[in-house]
Amino acid sequence: MEPSRLSGLDLFEGLSENELASAAARFQEVDVLSDHNVAREGDDAYAFFVVLAGELDVHVDFDRIATLKPGDFFGEVGLELDAKRSAHVAARGKVKLAKMMIWDYKQMVQELPLVHDRIAAVVAERSR
Repeated sequence: MEPSRLSGLDLFEGLSENELASAAARFQEVDVLSDHNVAREGDDAYAFFVVLAGELDVHVDFDRIATLKPGDFFGEVGLELDAKRSAHVAARGKVKLAKMMIWDYKQMVQELPLVHDRIAAVVAERSR
């Protein structure tokens, strides 16, 4: 994935060009069709996602709790806490995501403490 796809996102703000390139190399761009379920509550967590385009709805116990837009991310709670998916995430329309598998995620947060700190703050908030 091109580093420029990440450069405007808050999660990656302040990273050097080399750090952005390192993070971008770990992502794969994925197109998702409308109404597709990207994550299901209770499933094993295996990937981290960043929204590049489009919107996704987040449900917990069948209640919509949030809408994710470009720049938002999800999947980090299960990866950080070694837990099952805590929410159901479905595409509202056509969506483009950046997807990173768990092993790449673990390496990224180890190599990029700034990104890890930002993700950890969100995990603390979302896991309440």
